[in-house]
Amino acid sequence: MKQAPFSFTLNRSNFMSSEKIFKYVLVSSGAFMVLIALGIAAKLFVGSIPSFKGFVLDFFCSAEWNPSEGRESYGALPFIVGTLLTSILAFIITLPFAFDYSILMYLGELVEYGKAKQMFKTPENKRAEEYLTGKFG
Repeated sequence: MKQAPFSFTLNRSNFMSSEKIFKYVLVSSGAFMVLIALGIAAKLFVGSIPSFKGFVLDFFCSAEWNPSEGRESYGALPFIVGTLLTSILAFIITLPFAFDYSILMYLGELVEYGKAKQMFKTPENKRAEEYLTGKFG
């Protein structure tokens, strides 16, 4: 019997595994999202240049915001102070809950240690099972 001029055998080494394909899709999607975020940041920076020309110190220290042509004055002090106060207030409100939760996690009352697959399939601790399945509260 005569041998064919070429032979093509299907084996798994010729193909990318589905995990590798999924990994490449995720990495490329993540890189694309980073590029989009950088593009948005660049567009915002370029668009904000006119408001910074001649108003650099006034921008951060003034409370007046007047975008009328010929009388432009841009002051971001109320926005900066509002953002800082809101962040500090949110931190103050959530700190006790986060602290209590971290103590529970550290003492091991809510967490199981071991292999993740085993914990999700058959958790040993009833509270850990309720936490993993969302039935706590």
